[in-house]
Amino acid sequence: MEFPLVKRSLSGLLLGGWVGMLYGLVSTSINFIFIRDVPLHYDLKTMAATVGGSFLTGAVLGLIVNAPHHGLTGVALASLTAAVGIALQGVLETAYSVEKLFSTLFLMAYVFLPLIILFVPFNALLRWSSQQILLKSNPAGWNWPRIKSLALWTFLAVLVGSLSLYPANARKMLQKMDGLIKTAQNNPNKSLPYEFSQVAMVAQTASQQYSLDWTDDTSVYPDLLFYEDSVGAFRLQVVSAHFQSGESIYCLFREMDGNLYLCTTGDTQP
Repeated sequence: MEFPLVKRSLSGLLLGGWVGMLYGLVSTSINFIFIRDVPLHYDLKTMAATVGGSFLTGAVLGLIVNAPHHGLTGVALASLTAAVGIALQGVLETAYSVEKLFSTLFLMAYVFLPLIILFVPFNALLRWSSQQILLKSNPAGWNWPRIKSLALWTFLAVLVGSLSLYPANARKMLQKMDGLIKTAQNNPNKSLPYEFSQVAMVAQTASQQYSLDWTDDTSVYPDLLFYEDSVGAFRLQVVSAHFQSGESIYCLFREMDGNLYLCTTGDTQP
């Protein structure tokens, strides 16, 4: 059954926006829901920007995939748009470095077509679901096709958003960092690992209130690293501590065993 352009576009926009918003909410909050034994770092502005960006992305894809009369055309256009968006994001994030920019462009030359293909099932399902919501068997109420489509996408958004939960080794690193800071602050005479002793004084003089963050992106580490991720056994991950008094500590942990590797201090927070 074919529907007018305005109706199918509005249906896709609303469904895509709902999926994107729900994904953003779950992905930005799941760690705070399930990890309660360490004080996780959060930035409300960043979280709001993530949710807003996810909502906008979903809404735009939902609009594009439903705008054309033919479904295949809509799926192709939406998939191409998604791939171009990812490519542009990669370029913008690496534009500060000529070397990284060329690496990104080289990588995109190989993965651009697979990216388009990867988005085809997502956009095809989005198009089909938007059509299901418009079924006229009961225009004013909630019929089974509408409930089924919304329930399916709600489940998928929550499921994919849940993948943002920190892995077990990340939680182990966060707990170790939390324990080291507490030991430095509450038992200053107790011996600490040599790697952390270099920054222990900062933790001792900083405020008792702090928050922790984890990432596998070693570029956030303030000091220059020459060999990170060069060998599997030496892959490193970063746990940072941000104190309410303004100080920051960054520690590298080995991905292989979760043990501390190196620590340094960072710029004070504004």
